[in-house]
Amino acid sequence: MALVLPERGCLVACEKDATSLDVAKRYYERAGVSHKVDVRHGLAADTLRSMIQNGEACRYDFAFVDAEKRMYQQYFELLLQLVRVGGVIVLDNVLWHGKVADPLGKSN
Repeated sequence: MALVLPERGCLVACEKDATSLDVAKRYYERAGVSHKVDVRHGLAADTLRSMIQNGEACRYDFAFVDAEKRMYQQYFELLLQLVRVGGVIVLDNVLWHGKVADPLGKSN
């Protein structure tokens, strides 16, 4: 995604795992896009809340979520505050084996 951003564009990436974060940073560097990527270490929900509290509401055009399915509702609610009107929010794998993900984790 960062490859197609304009030079002044910014991608915010949330990652809770330090090892995965280090790997991602190396790939951003290798792709020549590290100047466009703001990598934030921590839980995504905490990061999104912090972004809202820091005045970043309605500043984003696009959000892509590929994370814990049980958290999607919470991420979506937070992203509604961060993505501008007319922006796009994409949630990966909302269907799992043909079924809607169970937020309570009761189904297999």
